[in-house]
Amino acid sequence: MQQPPRPAANSSASTTIRLIACLIAAMGVARLAAAAEPGSTAQAAVKATDWSRDDAAHLLRRAAFGGTPQQIDALHALGREAAVEYLLSGKLPEGKEPIFTKIDLPKYEALPIPDPDPTERDQMRDLQTQARKDGQDSDAAKKLDALRRRIQQRGQQQERTEINHVRTWWIDRMLRTDRPLEEKMTLFWHNLFTSGAREVRGSKMLADQILTFHSQALGNYRKLTHSMIHDGAMLRYLNNDQNVKGKPNENLARELMELFTLGEGNGYTETDIKEVARALTGLAPGGGRGPGGGGRYGGGPVTMRTFMHDTGTKTIFGKSGNFGPDDVVDLIFSKEEPSKYLAKRLWIAFAYPDPSEADLAPIVQVIKDNKYDLVPALRALFTHPAFYGEQAKFALIKSPAEVAVGTMRLLGREGQNDAAVAYVGRQMVAMDQELLQPPNVRGWVGGDNWITAATLFTRYNTASSMVSGGGGGQFGGGRRFGGAGGPPPGFAPGGLAGPQPGQATPEQMEQRMRDRAAQLRGDAPANGQANAPAGGNANGPTNEQIEQRMRERIARMRAGGADLPSTRPAGAATQPAGTVDPRIARRQEIMQNPQMREQMMQQFAQRRGGGPGAAGGGGMAPIEPAKLFPKLDAKPTGTQVVDAAIDRFLQRPLHPEKRQALIAAIGEEPLKLGTSESDNRVRQVVTLVLSTPEYQLQ
Repeated sequence: MQQPPRPAANSSASTTIRLIACLIAAMGVARLAAAAEPGSTAQAAVKATDWSRDDAAHLLRRAAFGGTPQQIDALHALGREAAVEYLLSGKLPEGKEPIFTKIDLPKYEALPIPDPDPTERDQMRDLQTQARKDGQDSDAAKKLDALRRRIQQRGQQQERTEINHVRTWWIDRMLRTDRPLEEKMTLFWHNLFTSGAREVRGSKMLADQILTFHSQALGNYRKLTHSMIHDGAMLRYLNNDQNVKGKPNENLARELMELFTLGEGNGYTETDIKEVARALTGLAPGGGRGPGGGGRYGGGPVTMRTFMHDTGTKTIFGKSGNFGPDDVVDLIFSKEEPSKYLAKRLWIAFAYPDPSEADLAPIVQVIKDNKYDLVPALRALFTHPAFYGEQAKFALIKSPAEVAVGTMRLLGREGQNDAAVAYVGRQMVAMDQELLQPPNVRGWVGGDNWITAATLFTRYNTASSMVSGGGGGQFGGGRRFGGAGGPPPGFAPGGLAGPQPGQATPEQMEQRMRDRAAQLRGDAPANGQANAPAGGNANGPTNEQIEQRMRERIARMRAGGADLPSTRPAGAATQPAGTVDPRIARRQEIMQNPQMREQMMQQFAQRRGGGPGAAGGGGMAPIEPAKLFPKLDAKPTGTQVVDAAIDRFLQRPLHPEKRQALIAAIGEEPLKLGTSESDNRVRQVVTLVLSTPEYQLQ
């Protein structure tokens, strides 16, 4: 295919700045994209026998954490049915090699419990004796309280350490697994049957729950629901330990039907909630709250306290009897609603929002026919023609887990040390997804709710760190590159630097980015100190207007059109002709001078803590472009590098204007992979590709 003519150098630089300006402007909006309006995109007809390479890439994005070009090719070669079967069961046709490298992942093992300090035990006994003699206002009583607080705080710290250990173990599985669908289904169940660490305060219970999700990830919905009403974390999270005969607590009963199985307002009444609560009375995790109670950190076995259970007759869904907890689940799954509810939740998670009844009908029927087994349901979903239609592809915004884990895997960073894995977890939290701590019982809403000014900035900063090895990066690492603060044009927003004395807070950096976006639009003073309120100013668009523009851009991007309209409002003041931002001029000077470029890269490597290949924060070394793009020659052109990056990470054509901006960003100097200067230029382009709005969609 004939490529568009290459623009002049000044035009290329202008296009590059325009690309970066559009990305920076996105920091000031509250949403990146909204799901397409129902009916706004015609569903392209897809035959059941159709199976393209793009379909294989789409399947890997949804049923896994994405795939490299080599993995996409291998999956495509299997054919659709065999490809789906491989992701569901790991089975392959005879003679075929695994798509993902086979690996035996370690089982979860809790950290050793610290031995109690015998001197503290003796000290507490002595202080208790002395306090009884001297009274509650005595020095002995005060010392006793202080000792108890110290022991309690140490126990709480041990609890937090164990929770982080569970998270790290799980993230490591996601990074390295050869069965990624199991991990995505574990995330699915974690977001359906929600429990949070702060509310549960029992790491063993939470670990047991995640292990249950893993063991039943592709199992049976009904069986898993039975497991959940006997799950210590669930019972604690929804206060069923306070649900007793005569004083029923309705939390678990309500959410069991409303959010876990039937859907809000579907097939139950307020009377049913009260009666189900009675049937669940007495069921609670063993041991007390907090560290030390009932085993490891409050994680004793779930028990039925028979003297607190209501044994009277209950009427649920019109049926009467002396129902208990498991009877409730059986009654729920005797109804029509659970099959419809599960089908819709799966469709929204893996296909696209707002499915029609016609979309869901075959999935619902398969769920019924197979008595809630997940594998047949997912097979029906992943072979459904609509799953591969235009309405489905690139219709979902990636969750933080999908962004972080998927990027690491696409960069070839699956096997990392604990520090790097912990860094991935921290960045997921910064992007608003803290594993083991959903925001509330409804879980993470997802969609365009993932995108705010702060989280978008974090996504870009995380991509930069993962590419260049700065796993300890914070907001705004522009100090790495010198100049007047902030990275030079051509670098992704955010940087690699760790905390520096006097470094701006994330809130200050966000405001600076808003001001800078306003300046680039032409509606702020040249010094970047915007005086207008956050909602906009007299000369520029409001945040609401910018948000609408971003929604329109994403809609055009999904439709395959241009998504780089000017963000400058009509009539806005323009920069005087011939005036160049000093940072832009500095960047152009560096790009045109190989010696200056090499010097900058050496300074960058030294500040990161070593020469080329030295590991940065989080224990990650910079990526090696030669390994990342094995099909490239040792001396590729800039165009070849850009196209290889687009193919690996975006997996669809990029608008010509953006593509040309990336080519301009890598510069015209010859490349030689394996050299510091060339490898860093390639890393810059990879970071830019990972910072595009297109990469946030799957």
